[in-house]
Amino acid sequence: MFKKLLVFVLLFTLPTISVLAHTEHEEIQVKSSFEVNSRQQLSAISMVWLYDTFSSEDMLQHEKDINRLAKVLISDLSRFNFYTRLNSGDRRLVANRINKYKLRKVKDKDNNLALELSFTLLINKPIDISKIKNIKIDHSDPTGRGILFYDKAEDISLATVLKSKCRSKLKEKAEFIEGQFPQIANVTCRT
Repeated sequence: MFKKLLVFVLLFTLPTISVLAHTEHEEIQVKSSFEVNSRQQLSAISMVWLYDTFSSEDMLQHEKDINRLAKVLISDLSRFNFYTRLNSGDRRLVANRINKYKLRKVKDKDNNLALELSFTLLINKPIDISKIKNIKIDHSDPTGRGILFYDKAEDISLATVLKSKCRSKLKEKAEFIEGQFPQIANVTCRT
């Protein structure tokens, strides 16, 4: 009797546990580009997020219209400041609004369907680039669902005027919990 009960429980709960375990988080590969305005101020960060295949397919199942899906994603992300925090020294650079965005279907490196969201996040009070010594980048999801990461330090690109004096660094954290940024990402500049 016990064996039959165990087999019954395993047959009906393992598929559910497997699906639930995967929907607990989504992996999002990030590329960022720091933008400088005509007054030589860091004014925006443009980002490209590549969602993992499972999350992409799941989102497309719930909303087939890519334009409507883009609006829903942007609306949801805006409530959480686009999972992005930027700090320059002890000053937090507030970036919580965008001026453009685009969502499209692409193929990932394994030729699987993926969604790519690109947007430009505006910094509310731009900072003079001559005052930048260090910018710490944190991409954390307060809902605990999304894990954002950079594949390599070069995925943090700098405006031409910053390239001569700044460089991006990326270090993997030994431990992190779901929803936290698994890396330490910094842009360090000589003044």
